[in-house]
Amino acid sequence: MRSILRKISSWISAFIPQSAGRAFYLHITRNIQKKAKKKWGDKALVWARNSVLTAAFKPFVSELELSVFVPQKITTEEWADFLEELKRFSLYFPWLGQVKVYDSSSRSYLESANFFTLQLEPSLKDPLLISERKPVKAEALVFLMKTLERDWQQLISHPLLRVNKWQVHWQAISEHFEGFKDFEMKEVFNRILHFASITVEERKSLIQYLNNTLPGKELDIELTPAIWRFFPSRFSARYNEVPEMKGLEAECLYHSICWEIWEVQCLRGLDSTTGQSEKFEQFLKLAEKSFALTEKELFLKLQKQIQLLQSSGSLVQENKVS
Repeated sequence: MRSILRKISSWISAFIPQSAGRAFYLHITRNIQKKAKKKWGDKALVWARNSVLTAAFKPFVSELELSVFVPQKITTEEWADFLEELKRFSLYFPWLGQVKVYDSSSRSYLESANFFTLQLEPSLKDPLLISERKPVKAEALVFLMKTLERDWQQLISHPLLRVNKWQVHWQAISEHFEGFKDFEMKEVFNRILHFASITVEERKSLIQYLNNTLPGKELDIELTPAIWRFFPSRFSARYNEVPEMKGLEAECLYHSICWEIWEVQCLRGLDSTTGQSEKFEQFLKLAEKSFALTEKELFLKLQKQIQLLQSSGSLVQENKVS
C-alpha cells in the first residue's frame, strides 16, 4: 500500500507547489514534536533537516528527515517505544525517513562531530552547547567523500534532482579545496551533476573515472590505496600493510573514523551487535598503525572517543522508519 502511494505521489508531485508541500511536512514535524513532548516533557525538541529546508525539496518525493533532542539521557527502551510510534505514524505518512536522536550524552561526542555535519543541524547549537570553531581541510574532504558515498545511487539515477542539494554542499566546502591536487573532487562533482546530459562515450569515460575515484561494493576496478585511506572500514579489509601517515592524510583518516563514531551515537538502533564493537577495534588498530607515532595527539583523542563509545552501550542500527 505504501509503495503504491509513493509511486502515485511522485507523479502528482510536479503539480504541488513547493511551499504548500513544505508547510505540510512541517505540520507533520510539529505533530511528531507533540509526541516527543508527551513522552519526555516540554523541553524535548523535534525539527526537520536536510532537503525539506532547501531548494532541493520535492513534495511527496523527498523524505522528511528528523532530529530529536531530549535534555536528559534516553534509555534504550524509551527510544524503542518512540520509534514504534513513528512506525505506526508512517503508515499514514510514508515519506518519514531517517531519525537522529541527541540527548545529554551527545555532548561527550562533540569531539567526533564533523563541522559541516553540525552546520546542517543549526538547531543543535544551543541544546548541545556547541562552541564556535573553524573547520579544517580534512573535515571538508571527509564530508565531501562521505556525503558522495551516501548519495551515490541517487546521484547516478536522479542527478538533476540532486543539483540544488549539491550546490549547497559545494558552496559550504569549496574554499577548502583550492590547491588540493590529490583528488579532482570538484571535477567529479561537476560531471556527476551533468550525468543526465552527456553522450554515451562520455558516460563510459565518467564511469571508468569514478570507478577509480569513489568506493562502492559493485565496482570491480582496483582502487588506489590512497582513496581507501578515507574509508577505514574498507581500507582495513583490503590492505594488510598500513602505510604510515602524517599531516593531511592522518587528519583525514582521523576525521573519517570520527564520522563513524558520531553516526553511531546519533543513529541509535534497537539491538546492539558485537560486529560494531569489532569494527571500532579495527579502526583503532588501523589508526595505531597509521599515525599513532606521527600524530600522537590525534591518536589519543580518537582512542578516548572510541573507548567512550564502547563503554556507553550505544546502539548502532540506522533508524529509518519503514
